[in-house]
Amino acid sequence: MKKVFAILFALTMGFGLISCSSDDDNGGGPNYSVVGKWIISNYTVGGTSVEDCITEGIRQFKPDGTLIQEHFEENEAGVCVETENSPLIGTYTKSGNNLSTTIDGVTKAYDLEFQSETKFTITETYNNVDFVFTFTKTN
Repeated sequence: MKKVFAILFALTMGFGLISCSSDDDNGGGPNYSVVGKWIISNYTVGGTSVEDCITEGIRQFKPDGTLIQEHFEENEAGVCVETENSPLIGTYTKSGNNLSTTIDGVTKAYDLEFQSETKFTITETYNNVDFVFTFTKTN
């Protein structure tokens, strides 16, 4: 089951990121930025919290549109370890409440919602199931 979630996460986060536009206006509310280093503090599938290696590591959104994502998988002993191909490097764009990422040629589009300057969620719906990642800013 964890491998299924890891694959879904890889597909969800994309194995490549697109373009470079940083942070556009979000339609009247506070204009928070995704630029910075973030951890995934919560991951839900269909409303149920999931503990998995896909939530490990730091995601860094750079001002030039580059995304750097540490990549972890579960080893034979059931321990999350950083993979040999980590970090994954791609691109991202943010336009209003939409975030698009591309890693290894795979582009994913997400609904983006900021709770504060230091916390946001991205949501992707696949087969009528919401995959929600909560990001918390880190130093």
